[in-house]
Amino acid sequence: MTASIKLMENFDKWDFDVFSYGELLGEQTLTHFCFKLFQNYGLFEKFSISDANFANLLSSIKTATYEQNSYHNLLRTIEVTRNFHYFTKQGELMTYFSDL
Repeated sequence: MTASIKLMENFDKWDFDVFSYGELLGEQTLTHFCFKLFQNYGLFEKFSISDANFANLLSSIKTATYEQNSYHNLLRTIEVTRNFHYFTKQGELMTYFSDL
């Protein structure tokens, strides 16, 4: 089993290691993470989002925003978003959210 597969087994668990995830994927961390979440929630299909448009959006966000700040950086953003994902899944909060 590769390191990336083993790491992703914990994606929906509290002990997901965001730092190892960032080290493993490097520059592709944001893209991989966002694609994983959007696939997980079926958002590509629900909103007819093309992979190319989504990748361009992520590239723009990364370049314009997070490379400038040492604390509010991409890894911190991924960590907070992943924790929200964890609580959403574990607390079954999707029953209270709309697709939007």
